[in-house]
Amino acid sequence: MEEQTVNRLNKKLIACIVSIVLIICGVGGYFYYKRTPTYSLQLIQQAVKDHNWEKFSQHVDTKGLADSAFDDIIDIALEEDKNHRFTNDKNKTFVTGMVQLIKPMVTGVLENAIKEYVETGTVKNKFSSKKDDDNTSTGKSAKNSSKANGNNPANEIIGKTRVDDLKFTGVKDTTTDGSVSTVTIGLHDEAENTDYELKLRMVQRDDGTWKLTKVDNLKEFFHALKEIEKKKLAELNRDLQAQLDESLSLGELKATVEPASGKSTLNKLTVRVPAAFNSSNGIQSAQVKLTITAPDGETKDYTFRHNLSNQKTGTRDLLLTKKLTSTPFEKALSQSRGDGYTYSVNVIAIKYADGTTVELLKKLPKN
Repeated sequence: MEEQTVNRLNKKLIACIVSIVLIICGVGGYFYYKRTPTYSLQLIQQAVKDHNWEKFSQHVDTKGLADSAFDDIIDIALEEDKNHRFTNDKNKTFVTGMVQLIKPMVTGVLENAIKEYVETGTVKNKFSSKKDDDNTSTGKSAKNSSKANGNNPANEIIGKTRVDDLKFTGVKDTTTDGSVSTVTIGLHDEAENTDYELKLRMVQRDDGTWKLTKVDNLKEFFHALKEIEKKKLAELNRDLQAQLDESLSLGELKATVEPASGKSTLNKLTVRVPAAFNSSNGIQSAQVKLTITAPDGETKDYTFRHNLSNQKTGTRDLLLTKKLTSTPFEKALSQSRGDGYTYSVNVIAIKYADGTTVELLKKLPKN
């Protein structure tokens, strides 16, 4: 299972970093002054056009670029690991070892993929995901692909970006300090009408030209992309949420943290939610998402599935229960007995008696 997850992570990391490199490779035609960092970017672009790997590698440190990008993406994944799957004390040693183990493999494959693109103009489909998203714009889906795509937080972050949709708009700024220069280039996402910047670190070579070694603000770039994606996803889900709420309306919930009982040593969270049914088809099952917010503002989402026996109308209570584990978030919730915590719940998917399904989108649909 770990090997499959690592392979999926490798593929998405490689695809993402290759896309960023190709954006950088497309900035030619704007620079004319030799021995400037921006002119070296034109040399990179020309090397790609000429399929000249030797010239390309003189001006792009693919290994350094891949190493730094890998580190940044892993940092983002760990920062946004809301489930604490990789940051709790039990897993830290394992994660550190695993990251160091897969890093040479990922960066090595990346270098080969970039070389193949430069030399041939194409890259064989070695790292693309066949079915990144089973969702459609209508919110109807035949199956849930979360298991197929993995639940690794790095996968989730990279899956939300669309670096291949970004277009180069020009050089915004160049600053040089000795033999190190930072070139800021502009990117535009026409679909979202949003502008971004990438800060490219370049080091001067002995012949006076420059070599690309790192994207200095890659983490900030990914965070900005994610915020735009979240906003767009919320817009697309607004009508779907209204449709779900019309069929299954949830009332004011009541949450309690109950002490451990019997042989169990774990406290239990119990949430009771009144539900009103209004579906001519009847509801076979529903998924609801419980969002818990801690006093410090940290949030955690839990998903529950209920079989509802094709109920069409009437009311009943939905019971959501969760044994609280030793993860930092759940441990704090358990020890406080829920004091200061707030809760919200919403329907995220319904399967009707006739077999149709309506669910909120988890990712933006592909154009």
